[in-house]
Amino acid sequence: MEETMSEASVVMPYTMFSLPHINQVHLFYLADLLDDNYGPTSESIEVKLFDESEIPWDELAFPTVKKTLEYYIEDKKDNNFSFREEDITIW
Repeated sequence: MEETMSEASVVMPYTMFSLPHINQVHLFYLADLLDDNYGPTSESIEVKLFDESEIPWDELAFPTVKKTLEYYIEDKKDNNFSFREEDITIW
């Protein structure tokens, strides 16, 4: 809701990246979008859904988002999603 006004049902935790060089942990969940009611908020300028072939890879703000999307696309091929945890020491 915070960034997209969307409602989702969490399926499972999916990726967790520890970034010790900036004292952050990024955690991503697999979730089902419950309806088509989404849009920008004070936390976002634009909100849009993309097909895999339309993902604007060069515009993604964080390498952890890119890595999570790459894992998702790969896992989707055989419908086998598992939790991943990694340390990332440099961007």
